[in-house]
Amino acid sequence: MGTSVTFFPHAVFAARYAPVHQIRILSMSGNRLRGLAVPEGGLRPSAVILAAGERFLGVSIAGGFSDEAKAAGLRHGWCGFELLGLQHALALGPRGEVRCAATNRSLITLDDDGIASAANSLSTSITVEALRAAALRENLTEDPDVIWPFAEAFLQEKGPRAFIDATYLYLLGRPADLDGRSFYEKSIAEGMRPRDVWSTFVESEEFRSKAMKVLSGPFDSDFPYSLSPFARNDLQTSTAVDSGRKTDLFI
Repeated sequence: MGTSVTFFPHAVFAARYAPVHQIRILSMSGNRLRGLAVPEGGLRPSAVILAAGERFLGVSIAGGFSDEAKAAGLRHGWCGFELLGLQHALALGPRGEVRCAATNRSLITLDDDGIASAANSLSTSITVEALRAAALRENLTEDPDVIWPFAEAFLQEKGPRAFIDATYLYLLGRPADLDGRSFYEKSIAEGMRPRDVWSTFVESEEFRSKAMKVLSGPFDSDFPYSLSPFARNDLQTSTAVDSGRKTDLFI
């Protein structure tokens, strides 16, 4: 069973998410569409919606980690999205579309003659809270290394003590004890690389013994580190990105 909505709260999303500047479709398989969406600039991610005519079938914040995005030097990897409802979008056609959630601008038109079955029993309402909950599901990671650029930036901006306190909370889920904080502050002062301090936490028995090692991504409201690497990454890739309002498709 699919879910559709004939009214999408673009104003809500425009206040929270950036317009899409570049988009790439990575795969279309079954009912899922995976891709990358790069925002026009700044710290906020983009969000995309899957639509068929005036029906909106799915939404995703482009804030998931993607190896393809990292390899391309885009947003440190954090601009992946996954939209559900592909078969419904194509069946309700004649054309399905991926649109920018902030502007309702059409980004990509989808066409697949191989899918001809109609979507049945489609609901006509969905709450904003449900849309946002579904969109945030990808802002997680099991790989601490993809968080390091943000932890490093936080260290440079706030200093060793704040970095150590935040790392205890983020990786171990508890406040720093006095002995531990003192030890790591002294270690950094005596020349230990902060990256090695981070690795010590990741390789610790306490972290490895945690039942849940899934970590929140940089767009989680409780994320403790700095998002400034996104702004720096925008500057580094600006020569490859058209600064106009046109949305680029990149391969």
